[in-house]
Amino acid sequence: HLGAPIGVQRGLFSSVGLSGVLLRIVSGISPTLSGVFGCDFGGVYDQSGECNLDTDGDGVCDQLEVAGCQDEQACNFMAEATEEGLCIYPGDPARNCDGTCVGDADGDGICDENEMAGCMDSNACNFNILATDSDTGACDYGCNGCTYEDAENYDADATSDDGSCTFDLSAGSPDPCYGDTNGDGQVGIMDLLEVLDAFGSYCD
Repeated sequence: HLGAPIGVQRGLFSSVGLSGVLLRIVSGISPTLSGVFGCDFGGVYDQSGECNLDTDGDGVCDQLEVAGCQDEQACNFMAEATEEGLCIYPGDPARNCDGTCVGDADGDGICDENEMAGCMDSNACNFNILATDSDTGACDYGCNGCTYEDAENYDADATSDDGSCTFDLSAGSPDPCYGDTNGDGQVGIMDLLEVLDAFGSYCD
């Protein structure tokens, strides 16, 4: 920069009419125009204020470029970026950057795009463990029935036992209430106590 105020320098130059070299000799001021009238721009701008280097021609000097993601839809959008950089997006397009769903009509935490309708009744023949939206009308119970061949109501077409089997315990059995050791018409704790009382004994 100049060794004296600009007004003084310009006064010396205009009134005395000294050349740059003579001015330097008289006052010790640099004879170059940038030294007399300009400033040090650090190599970024020239004296007219234009970039010395602007490779992409965007008006931002190369030394001042800021690389960053310029896509507002990205998770790492950088508003101050002047040069395109790496953008990061959600791994699941159905979710926002914070992990919440873009759309979740039923509020179950499963994004609408990932919902799967199906039968969610585990007792149905076509129960779908992957289903997230219940479709009760789609459930099929035709495969349920009694699957025990010895039962009175055995269903040969049933593939899933529904607990409906009935048995004739009196047929061919002298004791219709097996386990009722004390003969009170039910199998209860007293029957168990009698069995425990006899436990370990030897029969003739």
